[in-house]
Formats: sequence, C-alpha cells, structure tokens
Amino acid sequence: MLPKELEKLVLAGQEPDQPGTIFRVFDDIVQRQAGRIFTTMLLVCPDGLGERVFSTDPVAYPMPHRKPFPESGWKEQVIEAARPSLSRNMQEYLQVHIGRVVFEALGAGCLLNMPAVHAGAVVGVVNIGAVEHAYDASTVAMLTPLVAAIAPSFALLRQRLELGTPFRAS
Repeated sequence: MLPKELEKLVLAGQEPDQPGTIFRVFDDIVQRQAGRIFTTMLLVCPDGLGERVFSTDPVAYPMPHRKPFPESGWKEQVIEAARPSLSRNMQEYLQVHIGRVVFEALGAGCLLNMPAVHAGAVVGVVNIGAVEHAYDASTVAMLTPLVAAIAPSFALLRQRLELGTPFRAS
C-alpha cells in the first residue's frame, strides 16, 4: 500500500484539469506535511529558461512568466545533475539566487528547489519557500517521492506545449 499522501497524488492524476489538479493536491500535501509560504513550479524549456506554470501566490509570482535559471551552479546541480537545492536561510539563499525583495517581503527565508525527473530527464522544478530553517534533509527525503509522482504531469505539459525532448539528467 502506498503512503496516504502518495496515494492521493496518484489518484489526483486521474482527475480532469491536468496538471492543475495534481499540482494543487501536491501543494496541499506540502502545506500539511512541511508547511510553506509559497509554492511555484517551473517547466524546463528547451531554450534554457524556466516557465512558471503553477503559483500559490500569483501576485508575487505571476504566471505565465519565463526566467533564466540562476548562474551560480544551481542549473548544474538541479537541472543537469537532478539534485535538489536547499537554501536554509537568507545567507544561503543569496549565495545561489538574486532578487530577494519579493522573497523576503513574503516572510520567506528558506527555499527548496526539487527537480521533477521523468524518463531520465528533468522536466520541471518545484520551488517551495518557507521561514528560515523550516526545511532540512528529512524534508527533501519526504518530498522526493511526491515530486516523482507529479513529474509525469510536467512531461504531459511539455508534450502539450510541443517543447521537444528535455535535457537528460546525468
């Protein structure tokens, strides 16, 4: 038997309005299990940009919105190596990301970026912001199978948008 949260995600994938339904169920699980200030999801595009396709705060993080990935080793870690990035506090956040105004204004100080891998390729990135020190390695471990469960939804969206073959994780 699957853990209850994973089962909810798998069943949500059967509902209409995809990938919106599964993304909303994922966010609800994150809020209940780990807490969050915001969740955004980026589709990995062939031009090397990320396109925001889900946001729990569309005022602060509107959609659609395309943006480059950070040039701080983040792309190599998250997109190319398919490894999560965790900034536990503002000091760590600023080593990786630029643009702290919106992030701080929301009360966030911790950011977790989780690659969504489907068929060996990073097809999306889940970003979850919380208060400083809210997340650690156990949060990453808890969320890893949940992100894996929604990865096919990113792949479906890529297919609908005819984005071509995604980058293969090493």
